[in-house]
Formats: sequence, C-alpha cells, structure tokens
Amino acid sequence: MKKFIFLALFSAFFSAFIMGCSVKSVDEAQKRELLAYTQKFQQDNFLVVATYLNPIYSQENDQNDDFIISVYPQDAQILIESLKVNESDENISAHLLNDDEPLLKKLAFNSPWTKYYKISVPAKDSDTLKLKFKATSESSQPHQVLLVFQKISRSLYWSPR
Repeated sequence: MKKFIFLALFSAFFSAFIMGCSVKSVDEAQKRELLAYTQKFQQDNFLVVATYLNPIYSQENDQNDDFIISVYPQDAQILIESLKVNESDENISAHLLNDDEPLLKKLAFNSPWTKYYKISVPAKDSDTLKLKFKATSESSQPHQVLLVFQKISRSLYWSPR
C-alpha cells in the first residue's frame, strides 16, 4: 500500500513538473513565431536584423505593413530618404525607437549595442515585401540593404484566442 501511495504521489508531482515546464506564456510563443518573419543582412562588421510585425502583432483595422529594423554597430544609421518597399517610397513612416520602447520587449531578441527603427508603409497588395534602404556607419563603408519578406493572408495571422 505504501508503494502504491508513493508511486501515486510521485506520478502526480512528476506530471505537475512536466506540465509546468511545458506551459509557456503567450508572449514567449509570439516571440518564437516572430522569428519566422525575421531576416538578416550581414556584411563585414555591419549587421541588420529586420522583423515583419503584421502576422503576429497586427491590429484589427491596421492598414499598414510594419517592420522593426535593428542596425549594428550602434553608430550605424538608416538613410530614411533611401527607404523603399517594393520599389516605392510613398508614404513611408520611419522613426528611431527609444531603448525603453514597449514594442522592443515583444521582439525575440534585442541588444543594447544596436539602434532600432520602426518602419510603416501603407499595406502593399503583393505576395512579397522587398524592403530596400541604404545605411552608413563610421566604422564601415555605406551598405545597400535588401530584405525580402513573404506576406501571408490576414486570415492566417497569429491569434492567441
């Protein structure tokens, strides 16, 4: 009887432990999912990591395609006037994000050694989004960056419901 009680308690605690370890928060699930919509450009000691936000963090009535772009080294800058999405520079909104921006906490990774920009453009009716811009840095030559993101139907956007 003692073995049965011990085995039952052990099984209950072990099951609770396994369940506790396997349950992740919605934020963690969203961060992992964002990696599927993240692209990288690297040349020498220059790095750009860009994330297409819409499939994970889209608003119901959002009519924009939104990106977060990080550039390294920290002295690097995106030349805002060079930004194009699908070869169009119309109505592009871009601004440098502060380190305490709540949106940065939603990213799968962030670094104190990079600058972050938020880019918004009117939603494009295409299967891909080609984000193109120039960036400069004191420690390297100017770079022409091209990142391509696969767009998905809004009906397939991630929803925690």
